[in-house]
Amino acid sequence: MIRRKEFTDNSLLLEVLQESRYGFLATGGLELRPMNFVLLGEGLFFHTAGPGSLAARAGEPAVFSCLSLASWLPSYWRDPELACPATTYYRSAVARGELERVESLSEKARVLEAFMQKYQPEGGYAPFSDPRYAGPLKALAVLRLGLQEASCKVKLGQHLRPLARRRVYDGLVGRGDVGVARAMLRANPDLAVVNDGWVSDPARIAPEEVWELLRSTYWAHKRSPALVALNLERSLVSLARYQEARLLAYARVSLVHPGTAWLYDVVVDPSHRGRGLGTELIGRLLELVDQERIFLDTLDAMPLYERFGWREVERVEGRSLMLRTAQRSQPLRSNPSRNTAAALSSTTWP
Repeated sequence: MIRRKEFTDNSLLLEVLQESRYGFLATGGLELRPMNFVLLGEGLFFHTAGPGSLAARAGEPAVFSCLSLASWLPSYWRDPELACPATTYYRSAVARGELERVESLSEKARVLEAFMQKYQPEGGYAPFSDPRYAGPLKALAVLRLGLQEASCKVKLGQHLRPLARRRVYDGLVGRGDVGVARAMLRANPDLAVVNDGWVSDPARIAPEEVWELLRSTYWAHKRSPALVALNLERSLVSLARYQEARLLAYARVSLVHPGTAWLYDVVVDPSHRGRGLGTELIGRLLELVDQERIFLDTLDAMPLYERFGWREVERVEGRSLMLRTAQRSQPLRSNPSRNTAAALSSTTWP
């Protein structure tokens, strides 16, 4: 099989291995097994119960392969008639070597702790220093595969001409495939075109920058980077303001159910507050949102939102629950409406 040079990028090897959840391990007899795994240092680690067939493969050659992302691209994104352009974009890694058995109980415990942190990060288990693990650790077989012969392949439109690449990128964003679109953006810097500093494309908004900005807020300063990234990916609309690659303002809208949405995470960099940036952020965001009802809750920014048609409908634990309706002339009830109650019951405040 011909390997195009642009499909290979060893600099992403560790990143792909860290992001991948599962893969396939083939041993000397070409027996293929789906496996979970962890990356520690310069090795991949696997575990199996007792003297099973995999444990018996220690000392034999093996190949492990995994995907950190994969997405099918329909042919009509590039050609209205021919099927030829249909393809899959992906990032994958392959490692070849000899399986080594881990004998040290302390090393086994370290590997198993890494497994739990990867697959059960919320905790809920006793640490592996607990003496109750002594028996299971002795019985468990742990195997290591080195990365001396490992490579990474990336196919994210690098071989396309700029116009075709743009069509594919817009297609990914349009169907909500943000993770692949963001990876495509990283692989093709020419896609990073920003209009007057305002960015509504979620793939161009770095979640780690949003997390850093939210650390200055009273409502999200304890939010994890993983949750911030998940919120960004699942939001109906996100809007960010950049200045020379620095994130200055951000807000997002999430859909509760058709016709009803919530406005979240309206934040401006502390050094740029008081300059009207928050007002511009809300105004531009509303141009992108077409929903009959938009809720929000705030502790102290009621005057800002009232300028845009929000009205308080209830006080909840000292915070103002506000509603903006598409029909400005329709008066709001003094008590929460059924729509308000539905929004409250189906939404978790961040």
